Amino acid sequence: MSDCTFHRLMEQIFLWAETTLPELLDETDSFIIRKKDRDVLHIELTHKNCLSEIIVSKPTWAPYRYVFFEASSFDSEGVELIYFFYDSDDVTENEIINELSCGVEYCSNYKAKDLHSSYLNKKGKIKIEGLNLNLVIHPSDLQFIEKDFLEYEFTCIGTQFQYLIIKNPFITLKVLPKIFK
Repeated sequence: MSDCTFHRLMEQIFLWAETTLPELLDETDSFIIRKKDRDVLHIELTHKNCLSEIIVSKPTWAPYRYVFFEASSFDSEGVELIYFFYDSDDVTENEIINELSCGVEYCSNYKAKDLHSSYLNKKGKIKIEGLNLNLVIHPSDLQFIEKDFLEYEFTCIGTQFQYLIIKNPFITLKVLPKIFK
């Protein structure tokens, strides 16, 4: 069960935005707090090669509990979602702040097609010891994992958002690059 309430989480993210966020941005990035009141915190970020936004609210219907983070590229091929994070009931306050920091760093360093060209056809294994699987493997893939399938070598067959799509003879998964070695 998560350790955070809505108002505490909103205040912690606001504090993070004022103190830590400026340190995560490079010199060409900027952010603005569009709205902060009792019910919503809305932060817009402009990066060199993409735009992102963070919203903390109590949505009536959404794929997240309180925190929404999405980034989209704006290259010559059009607009494309390149990164996302949505919190859930089982994510802690510290995990949320860490995910927001990782997302901002990803966006600050984002170069169109860089992830794809760096990993496409690369072979390797996944290293997940001691990690919360929800934070490194796409949540919709968790239900298909059988431990034996993870021992085999994988090949990266593509990318989707911030995830690598990796495949072995038994299973195809979406994973974050940090666990694909």
